[in-house]
Amino acid sequence: AGRYLTDDAGVDPTAHNSEALCLYCDVGRWSSNAAADCFDCGVGQYRSSTSTQGEICAAGRWSNALVAEGCNVCGVGRYLASSTSAADHSAEALCLVCAAGRWSNVSAVGDCTDCGAGRYLTASAAAVDHIAEHLCLVCAAGRWSSEATAADCTDCGAGKYLAASSTAVDHSAENLCLVCPTGQWSAAVTAGDCHRCSPGRYLSSSALAADHI
Repeated sequence: AGRYLTDDAGVDPTAHNSEALCLYCDVGRWSSNAAADCFDCGVGQYRSSTSTQGEICAAGRWSNALVAEGCNVCGVGRYLASSTSAADHSAEALCLVCAAGRWSNVSAVGDCTDCGAGRYLTASAAAVDHIAEHLCLVCAAGRWSSEATAADCTDCGAGKYLAASSTAVDHSAENLCLVCPTGQWSAAVTAGDCHRCSPGRYLSSSALAADHI
């Protein structure tokens, strides 16, 4: 396998009298045993100078050439899942931009990395918007997200607050949104703090956010 010998014995009988006459297939081509010629690996596949048969491009790689020694890489911010089908690795367009809430700063990957709970990353058709972890933003004051791959955060709602923090874990669950304390209120759905009642007024404590709006 990986070698061939042209069938021209009728012209030159000595053409088949030594194994040394068996030629190695060029890179990007292959053959089975007792072959008179080699075959192109085809798109989505390659054959290096050290292998004897064509192989499907690895995760994060592609090739649209019929005869390839190696595969091209999907760039940062993109991914291409591993597949046993060469067709799934046959064009650059199959390299997909990381989805919302995900990123990748490495080329040739089969998947992207989650931003994690308490963070978000808006979906974008541009790979450059998904190329680094710092593009995953911590939810703003009064907002939260328990999803690892959020495109946006959820509002705490009126009568509640959640202080701004640069730490994602402080915005990673709805129960971190607290009802305004006694004598305080908030009509905003994304409050980092509540307002105090004016002098001469009071507001009793309640576990219900609706009682503090």
